[in-house]
Amino acid sequence: DEARVEGILLNLVHNAVKFTEHGSVTIDADVLSQTSSSVVVRVSVSDTGIGISEATQKLLFEPFVQAEGSTTRKYGGTGLGLSIAKRLVQLLSGEIGMTSAEGKGSTFWFSLPFELPE
Repeated sequence: DEARVEGILLNLVHNAVKFTEHGSVTIDADVLSQTSSSVVVRVSVSDTGIGISEATQKLLFEPFVQAEGSTTRKYGGTGLGLSIAKRLVQLLSGEIGMTSAEGKGSTFWFSLPFELPE
């Protein structure tokens, strides 16, 4: 579903840009596996932004969760974007996750299976 994949990617890119005042945002796509009829692709969005504490990482994909109050005041948002992205990825039979270190940036990724044309 092209619209859902686009929505997931736009959410992750928007967050990366929003939380990266200096540095860069990088988007990568890799084939994880392939058969004659399908392919699994992993898309990663990495940034050099503010990063996320280890405690918050465990809750980040839950509705209305944001890193902390001061972050919400500074950057805005509702805390729904990542929970929506997670739900869309699940609907498409994929996986979503992230790695981060405070002050060093984050990488959010999702992998999805795609049917290949015959």
